[in-house]
Amino acid sequence: MENPLYEIFHHLIPLEMCIINSKGLIIYQNKIMLETSMNQNLTDKHIDEILILESYSNIKSFIEELKNKITDTTECRLLGKVRYLKAAIRNDSNEIYFVFTPFDFDWEKQNNDTLTGLPTRKLFMDRTMQIIYRCQRHNQKMALLFLDLNGFKPVNDTYGHKAGDVVLKVISQRINDSLRKTDAVARYGGDEFVLALTELKEGIHASLGAKRILKLVEAPIDIGSTSVCVSASIGISIFPEDGTDVNDLIKKADSAMYR
Repeated sequence: MENPLYEIFHHLIPLEMCIINSKGLIIYQNKIMLETSMNQNLTDKHIDEILILESYSNIKSFIEELKNKITDTTECRLLGKVRYLKAAIRNDSNEIYFVFTPFDFDWEKQNNDTLTGLPTRKLFMDRTMQIIYRCQRHNQKMALLFLDLNGFKPVNDTYGHKAGDVVLKVISQRINDSLRKTDAVARYGGDEFVLALTELKEGIHASLGAKRILKLVEAPIDIGSTSVCVSASIGISIFPEDGTDVNDLIKKADSAMYR
């Protein structure tokens, strides 16, 4: 390795990682990426030779959005393998850092809620921003749902926290199983959840999806000695009518739920 400044990446990033220059040429690859390429030295190759971006026609379009701080993540294929790409620009040198995460890598588990297995807020935010960019490119709508359980506290108070944990796990699984691969869900905190429903032709389809999810939540849940029922309140915001930023859409969906 010619540049000792890159040595840190051999030790701190247990993922495939490379650096490209402003011309798109690879100037560094770490050991894990070297293994992925079957020990092929990729230095001086153009990144287009090994990388296909799922939502972009070429790498130039992605880098342009990266420079304009529109996005820094996307799904891709690295040497034919499905990956989640996270990118960053080093402004003082125009070097672009690419880190590739397998979808089944432990990193994703570490970014999931320990109780329910659902993605954390951060993972949800990243995923939903990708959904928004895709909707913008294809002129589609997206719904963001903010869901708060009703009657959860009485379950905790009456049957204990273990029973409450069972309720959260079961409801999380029901919601997750009902979504398409293009949708997103996360445990927002406590007994709150956020969902992103994609590829909607009309906003009314979000209401139909919300009603379907409410029925799933309200079904009885076996907690061992008995079964319990909870319900939920759902607020909905629609992209792009209610906003184009994830945080704004969450706030408006939260407000809609309380109204």
